[in-house]
Formats: sequence, C-alpha cells, structure tokens
Amino acid sequence: MGLPVSVQFKYWGIASVLFLVVLWFLGDVILPFVLGGALAYCLDPIADRLQALGFSRVLATITITLVAAVVFVFAALLVLPVLVDQLVGLVETAPTLVSNFRDFLTSRFPDLLDSESQLSKSIASVAVNLQ
Repeated sequence: MGLPVSVQFKYWGIASVLFLVVLWFLGDVILPFVLGGALAYCLDPIADRLQALGFSRVLATITITLVAAVVFVFAALLVLPVLVDQLVGLVETAPTLVSNFRDFLTSRFPDLLDSESQLSKSIASVAVNLQ
C-alpha cells in the first residue's frame, strides 16, 4: 500500500527544502568538492579518448594534469606583466589620488579638514608615507 501523491509531495517538498537549507549553510565548504566533481565530469571524455588512443588511465590522467599545468603557467606568464605594470602605475598615481581626495574633501567639507583636525593629520601622514 503506497502513500497518496499529496503526502508524497509533502514529504519530498520538506526533504527538498531541508536539503537546500543544508546546501546553503555548507555552500562555502562544499563548493570546492562540487567544482572538482564538475571538472572531473568534464575531463572524463578526454581521458576516455586518450584511453582509446592506447594510453592507460593513469597515463591519461597524468597527461591531462601536465597539460593543465602548462596552460596555467602560460596564462600566469601572460597575466603577470600586466599586473606588475598596473601595480607600478598605481604606486606612481597614489600621491596624486590622495591629493585629489584631500582637495575634494576640503572643497566639499571645509570644517572637516581644518589644519588641527585628526582627519587632516591622517591624510597628510598617508600622503607622506606614499611619497
């Protein structure tokens, strides 16, 4: 004797809501495992194709890992010079940005940045440290 559909729907609905709540609270913990599973699922056909070419499963896995490492290193070598250039540009521009920010605050809030206020002293010390 089976349960009526309405009762089954209620049980499955409660189970689904509980499952989603658990996933919500464990989202940060479980995300790497989900991403790893998705990556393995996507790379399995490549490993199967390499096996069909005569590779063993271990050799196919090692080949995929080495290719991924080479691609990662190549991408890092392409991105690293851009990041360094942008960091150098930021360091060169920082004193100007602080000066512009101080001028903005002085023009908008003149009482806030009188010469003896703590904010004025803090901004001046930041500007001196950046230079």
